[in-house]
Amino acid sequence: MTGHSKVEIKRKAVIWLLNYALYIVLFLIIAVSAWISPNFFTVRNLYSMLLNNGHYLIIACGISLVLLTGLTDLSVGSIAYLSMVFSGIAMKNTQIGTVGGIAVCILTGIAAGTINGFFMVKMKLSPLLVTLGMQLVLRGIAMLITKSMYIYMPDNVYSFMTKTIGGFPGVMLLVILLVAILHMVLSLTGFGKNVYAVGCNPKAAKSLGINAEAVKFTCVILCCIFASLAGFYCASNLGTIQQTIGMSWEFDAIAISVLGGISLFGGYGKIFPGVCIGFLIISIIENILGLMGVSTYLIPIVNGIVIFASMFMDSLKYQYSNHTR
Repeated sequence: MTGHSKVEIKRKAVIWLLNYALYIVLFLIIAVSAWISPNFFTVRNLYSMLLNNGHYLIIACGISLVLLTGLTDLSVGSIAYLSMVFSGIAMKNTQIGTVGGIAVCILTGIAAGTINGFFMVKMKLSPLLVTLGMQLVLRGIAMLITKSMYIYMPDNVYSFMTKTIGGFPGVMLLVILLVAILHMVLSLTGFGKNVYAVGCNPKAAKSLGINAEAVKFTCVILCCIFASLAGFYCASNLGTIQQTIGMSWEFDAIAISVLGGISLFGGYGKIFPGVCIGFLIISIIENILGLMGVSTYLIPIVNGIVIFASMFMDSLKYQYSNHTR
């Protein structure tokens, strides 16, 4: 066997391991969690874990869209908070109800996404700087409006969140439906193929007649809409709109996305099963730490380690695949 053949076998073995590492990690985490705490596999605990963390899955799906195009967004947490401030005030002062509140959230997300898209895509400014600036501005506007005070959600919204279907949280079924639709759009439609093409090579995509700017702009707006929906989900679950809503969500979302196989280099990764498994891993880690009575200050540290590990794995995938996807 030649030296070149050995190197190629090693490369393929590493890629195989990296591709299936996600499933191995999920299995190990579930096994260890069940061994550590007998309460882990109880219906009540699993119900609580899914319901309390559903907003992470929603916002991770939005972040995944911009990552697939080679962009990023650090403003999604602030967009979630500002959307809920507008929505909460509108529901409190008018009779628009739950559907109207969701509509206000979506409109806020579209507005924020349009601003982000204009500066990132049209003006060609750095996505990191644009969205970091938007993060500070939008949260500042929200805190100025609320003066950091709580806004209580209407009772009908909270009752909507607590409805169950066959013992399963009804709102989680809606989240699953949302994830399924996004997965099918990316996997089966021309728009989805264009997203991957733009992420892999914008110049090549343009030469094929794909409007790369339009694809990126659309993904930025969709990402902000998902962020707004995540904010509505979280606030409705809590029953109040708090200034802590959205804080560090962008980093949790990126961790879930990259851990689930979405490449930071763009053009590679899937919502299902990738991002969904990343969501389960992060949720289980936080859940088992809570069951163990570990200090809540340790959770951000663990999440930070997960982010580093995810980026390292993504870098290895990119390296060993010889920069091809």
